Amino acid sequence: MATRRFSSGPKRARRVLALALLVLAVEAQSAAAVWRQSEFVIGGYGAGGDPLSLVRLNDAGVRYVVACDDWSRGRQREIVSRLDSLRMQRSGFRLKAFVYKETDRPNTLFKNADPVGNREAILGELMPSAGFNGPSVEGWYIWDEPPVYYPPARTLPSKRAFASTHEMTRLIRDPVNGASTQDKLALVTLLSIQTYPWFGTPCSPDTQIAYGCYVDQYLSEFDADSLPASVVSFDMYPFEAPRSDFRRYFLQLALIRDKAAEHSRPTYHIPFWSVIQASPRRDHPNAPDHPTPTFNQIRWQAYMSVAYGAKGILYWTLLPLGRIGPAPGYGASFLTREGSVNGALYDSLAALNAELRGLGPTLMSLDPVVVYHPAANRFVLPRGEDTLSTSSPIGGLSGPVGAANQGLAGWFKSHGQGDDFVLIANKDTVLAQSFRVSIAGAPRSVYRVRKSDGQLVPVALDSASFATGLIGPGGGELFKLVRTVQR
Repeated sequence: MATRRFSSGPKRARRVLALALLVLAVEAQSAAAVWRQSEFVIGGYGAGGDPLSLVRLNDAGVRYVVACDDWSRGRQREIVSRLDSLRMQRSGFRLKAFVYKETDRPNTLFKNADPVGNREAILGELMPSAGFNGPSVEGWYIWDEPPVYYPPARTLPSKRAFASTHEMTRLIRDPVNGASTQDKLALVTLLSIQTYPWFGTPCSPDTQIAYGCYVDQYLSEFDADSLPASVVSFDMYPFEAPRSDFRRYFLQLALIRDKAAEHSRPTYHIPFWSVIQASPRRDHPNAPDHPTPTFNQIRWQAYMSVAYGAKGILYWTLLPLGRIGPAPGYGASFLTREGSVNGALYDSLAALNAELRGLGPTLMSLDPVVVYHPAANRFVLPRGEDTLSTSSPIGGLSGPVGAANQGLAGWFKSHGQGDDFVLIANKDTVLAQSFRVSIAGAPRSVYRVRKSDGQLVPVALDSASFATGLIGPGGGELFKLVRTVQR
């Protein structure tokens, strides 16, 4: 028998070192290749699918659609094909899809309860040749409001649901899965804070604590991975029905903001997206629609979310959905059922998207710090948000004389440089208001971030306060505060 010769100590050490460096290089390449948000996201639910509807949504500034109108394999493949075709034929067409494909088979991409056991079947659907993975696909919608699993026929413990979303994300992020999916997103949308009974097993009778535990359940699944969750997306529809209780709206935003920051890494800050209501709800087919949210109410949801640091807005819905059968349905917003433009609301929402797109590059460079509310205005406020932080650049926020102060100030810091920005928003959904902002400490020069192109426009130089100008109902304005150079 031949005697096997072993490497000498130094030689073996060099090989181990080389192997370790190779592993680190592969991990670094994998981390660099995964999906990362590069622009402020503007999207929504429902695609229509016909070319004209897709063009009209694109022209309104919508960049991403969750194609949830029809989740069959054939329909999803058709939408992807049409988007690919429109991208090639029309200059400036940028609309992309989150594929929403659900079947009762092991290859379902939506609500797959066993991604590990069904790995090969799932990868078969993710291959570009299957028709659900192409240039117009930003990712896949893998779960909606976990742990909901179509009760009463199906139930799934929350721990199992979140383990499934984690494993599905890992599969999609895998750079060697052979399906070229690692730079695309596995999208999950979480429940809202008022849906307390749906959290699975709430960890506390206190709604705020229980919602924090619920968000932790999702995010903590990634704690042992090299990267955290890709994004936190959540819904809350404050104008869905007259009985809707949205007093905890700001509690939810603050919790999401803080949990996303808590689970972020130095190399990956978890962005969060807010799903906002844009269409009227109908409780069942024979019931009348509840009132359509006004444009001011829709804008209110967008700017309140941005004030807390949201890096994306998804509209629920872009067009009528779910109007057949016993389930609730939703009416027109951007488009009608026929795919035509929904009058003035389409134009107003397109203008709102243009504003968010203009502010987007600046918003993407900012980290939220804290929000200040001079008055509660019937809301339950997060702890400490009714008082000014001692480190805040804001010394006060006053509204019109003789009127309730409906102002809100969101304080941000820019990445790296630490520059101060504040977003002043008007919580009134009926009346426009102007506000006077006092600056804490030394005087500052103040610049408005212009919504049309993100350029800085001087507002006040070397000043202890500044006026915001008139802010429309539910609207907001972003300002940069620059320290005055001492001579």
